Amino acid sequence: MSEPLRIRAIVQGYQGDMLCIYAAMDEASGLLLIDRAEKFDENMEITPDLTILTNVPLLPSWTMFFKEEQLKQAIDAYHTLTGNGLLDIESNMQRYNPMGAIQVNGMKESGIEYRFTELNNGHVGVLICALFAEKQRNIRASLAAQVNMLNPPTPLPYAQQRESFVVKPMSVGYFF
Repeated sequence: MSEPLRIRAIVQGYQGDMLCIYAAMDEASGLLLIDRAEKFDENMEITPDLTILTNVPLLPSWTMFFKEEQLKQAIDAYHTLTGNGLLDIESNMQRYNPMGAIQVNGMKESGIEYRFTELNNGHVGVLICALFAEKQRNIRASLAAQVNMLNPPTPLPYAQQRESFVVKPMSVGYFF
């Protein structure tokens, strides 16, 4: 079993103090664990093995930068992970579970529209983690599909000789 991906989501600009969400993701299964949160400390150690997700442009390094235009995509990723049982939020983090803050506002041609009762830095941190996890799952699935195409586990039907798929000519009579 591989080491889980260690994630820190650093968020500001919403209700509350600048917050750092600690999470971990098992890349093999796609399971995302939201573990704990702390107020951001500018002296906190950021090691190279951390995956940094943020919406703060002043941070010197990050893995994924979140823009507010991606909020709908993050909500969809949250719902996908939750629906597939791939999101685990620790009991001490339930106050940041965005489920209670997100409400469906209606349906339009562009898809579901949402509104928020409140949206704090913790909610957005969980959503950013969900968006990153879903992107990682999609990348992994795409790579697995490419590997399966190159090295199929079972022979594919189109990998057989082409002769079996060619229609042989036959004589056609004239009908008057």
